[in-house]
Amino acid sequence: MVKHTVEHIEKIKESMNSEKTLKKMRKYNVNENFFETWSDDMTYILGFLYADGNLDSDKDSYIVTLRLKESDREHLVKIVRCMSRDLPVRKETTKLNGKSYFNYVVYIDRKKIYNDLLKLGLHSNKTFTIRFPDIPKEYVRHFIRGYFDGDGCMGCNSMSKNPRGWTFDICSGSKQFIFDLQGVFMKNLNLNGRIYFDGSMYILIISKQEYLKQIYHFFYNNANLYLQRKKDKFGEFMKIMEPIEIELEVK
Repeated sequence: MVKHTVEHIEKIKESMNSEKTLKKMRKYNVNENFFETWSDDMTYILGFLYADGNLDSDKDSYIVTLRLKESDREHLVKIVRCMSRDLPVRKETTKLNGKSYFNYVVYIDRKKIYNDLLKLGLHSNKTFTIRFPDIPKEYVRHFIRGYFDGDGCMGCNSMSKNPRGWTFDICSGSKQFIFDLQGVFMKNLNLNGRIYFDGSMYILIISKQEYLKQIYHFFYNNANLYLQRKKDKFGEFMKIMEPIEIELEVK
């Protein structure tokens, strides 16, 4: 595990051109106490990091990395600006199956932030071992929304406009995290979903129409941070539901 972490650090340094560049990153203004105090935005970002963040350290670096695809640059900037007014969001190229893709990434090299995230349950090589963290009840919805924006989807599994074709999915390599999450939904919204293992990931699937409506309001009522394209997808489902509800009221 240590060897993997050190190698990952070296790749990060290489992608940033040099260790000198990495040290320069430490000169930017970053709120190092950001993860000390619970808030809507802090908890959302914590959830997003649980899904898409990486923590790596060696003898002189404590790096938190968050990387999003090119089309989600604006959202990454919003997240970063909650913690820093000038920390840059960098454009990089990732190669996958022989093809090159642009993405945007932020590196935060702050020991205080790194250690606070460790206390909140994040760690290196977290994919298969994370648990749902202990969060004050009023912030739970923001954490789940953040995690959903990183590792969840809302969509229609058919070409019809039937709302029964819509599903809400959240995945994780950690079996315990998904079962924890299932329990949190039951406790907070009194709704249940089924858990499916696809051979590598555990997926919590919720498809009951009334449950999906509950999740929409749970996520987005008075919410500040969210990935717009996923909220829009949820909005498509809500629009489909409107005429059905009106018809039921008339009857």
